[in-house]
Amino acid sequence: MRRTLTIVVLILGFCTATLAQSDEFSRLPTVTVEKKVSLRRGPSTKRLRLKTLQAATELRIVDENPSAGFYRVILGKGRVGWVWSKSIHAPTAFPARAATNAPCADSFASCRPEGCGAPGSDQAILNSTKRRQPSESNARTLSFADLRSLQQKANNLVGQHNELTQAERDSLVNLSVTSSTVREGKLVKVRGFLAAGLEPHANTSGESVNCRLTQSQNNDFHISLVESAGEDEFKGIVVEMIPQDRNPGWTLAKLINVRQQGKRVLVVGALFYDNIHIVNDDPNHPLGGQPKRVSLWEVHPITKFFVCTKASNNCSAGSTGAGSGWKRLEDFQ
Repeated sequence: MRRTLTIVVLILGFCTATLAQSDEFSRLPTVTVEKKVSLRRGPSTKRLRLKTLQAATELRIVDENPSAGFYRVILGKGRVGWVWSKSIHAPTAFPARAATNAPCADSFASCRPEGCGAPGSDQAILNSTKRRQPSESNARTLSFADLRSLQQKANNLVGQHNELTQAERDSLVNLSVTSSTVREGKLVKVRGFLAAGLEPHANTSGESVNCRLTQSQNNDFHISLVESAGEDEFKGIVVEMIPQDRNPGWTLAKLINVRQQGKRVLVVGALFYDNIHIVNDDPNHPLGGQPKRVSLWEVHPITKFFVCTKASNNCSAGSTGAGSGWKRLEDFQ
């Protein structure tokens, strides 16, 4: 039984690894529970039991590489855990993922709002949502605790690594946070630091949202934001500066300088749920290629970016006006 599972997973190894590099959806292999087994928080019988799974329960394999005889899986829409490999049974074959590397537009100017998504498809909805500008003028302040809590709410509503219809995206509303409620698309602000160990960079692998064009100027700037100085991206979230009408004063060189100086920042923009990915917050068992983060909720697109200029680095998220210590990135030297 274990040999069958191993063969299937090896067939899919390239598929799963490729998926992590892309913003286009490719299904994870599905397996069924052969006999009652515990879903655990980590790959060990000593780790917390999250749930007892009965025979015939369907799971999705997250990572083709077992750890100590355990596979990381997704239960239902979005609950991630680990199961003992000898307790699950896999089908004998899965469809290979088609290559999707070719650009779908001749130039950035001709790249449609849906990117490479077919009109009306879930991919097109995802891509257009990534470009959607928030309409409100008052931003809700979110803490990192809020963002972790929002992930749990999203797990129950739409899950992780799932394609979402417009109706499912529309369900991401009235989500409670510390100060009130938020929804996807709400204008929010998050205060933090740029993560240690990862420089801000352009996503030049060729994303569907930007018609798979690979030039830096035609792609999102990927930034990992953490709560406290010195934390790595496993404790952070992803925030993105999109190339459409990006402020010319927002450069990677400036962002790298901000990170090297250890400046506190304030990121303002639209709240977005990156549904096709998987939370990757365990440094002991990282998911290859998946962005490291504690929540799939992003600030995407960023509409304003401030840098704290106070010697204490303690600028408040409450105000960005005169005397606040915040300076817009485009004015930061």
